[in-house]
Amino acid sequence: MLATYRGTLYATIPEQDRVVALPEDGGSAADIVTVNPDSLSKPHGIAFHDDRLYLATEGAVVRYRMDGLEATDREVLVDDIPVGVYHWTRSLAIHDDRLSLSAGNCPSGGCSGGDDYLAAVTAFDLDGSNRTTYATGLRKAVGIGWHDGKLFATDNGIDDLGPDLPPDEINVVEAGRDYGYPDCYGDNVPVDDESGDCEGRATPAVELQAHVAPLGFDFATADALPDSHRGDMYVALHGSWTRDDPVGYEVIRVPYDGSFGDPTTFVTGWMPEDGTNEDARGRPADVCVADTGEMYVSDDLSGTIYRVCHSR
Repeated sequence: MLATYRGTLYATIPEQDRVVALPEDGGSAADIVTVNPDSLSKPHGIAFHDDRLYLATEGAVVRYRMDGLEATDREVLVDDIPVGVYHWTRSLAIHDDRLSLSAGNCPSGGCSGGDDYLAAVTAFDLDGSNRTTYATGLRKAVGIGWHDGKLFATDNGIDDLGPDLPPDEINVVEAGRDYGYPDCYGDNVPVDDESGDCEGRATPAVELQAHVAPLGFDFATADALPDSHRGDMYVALHGSWTRDDPVGYEVIRVPYDGSFGDPTTFVTGWMPEDGTNEDARGRPADVCVADTGEMYVSDDLSGTIYRVCHSR
């Protein structure tokens, strides 16, 4: 996942248990952020606030003080998130001195302890205290972020309803609401005859093609952008793996002016025409729009970060 801090782009690399920083001079080689190697296990979510670096690992949320590219004064804020589950990603967002943590679902085999973290957004004070469950029923909300005073989240639907169901989602996440998983999807549609009552569950703000796998996103708020693009949401679609006809593998633009418009393709090229899932050149994972108006897109298949610039 990506985040900017004082003009530098930072990225977590879960498979390597490290955080990297891209140099401000636009070079292609990343600098390694010095973090105690014993303190990281699959670092995924990343956020900055008041010169502090917040990281969500598979089982914990930790905080550091930034000193150049060295992360010091490590504090463990949360240490009881279940580990060893299928959806191990943990995402972070900060707003009004509260920390929001998203964790994916627990497989049917069950987890030991801390299960109320899973398929939910959990909120804390910035020191990890005053924990509350903010929202539930979010199967795999890898992308979360605050904008316009609201918490937004992408969500990946379940895999076993066929190639065209259920829709993947973009949600406006409201406190105390249930977003349907595991019983319901879309506009309060039951998953099967044994599902519970779907009435009153929250419905998505935007329904996307099934299995496009929306992950990270950002809203383009930079003054350097033209009015035609400013304020809109840009979402990384990681791409399908359960369909014979691949979908996703792109970045989409979703117009936003207080409510959403229809999504359109913004960046493509990761899936060849008429290709199969095995032919993918990359899989977009996150989007970050810098104050300069430049967009960064991470690709966790090729290990690449792309820079997208506005042509004047």
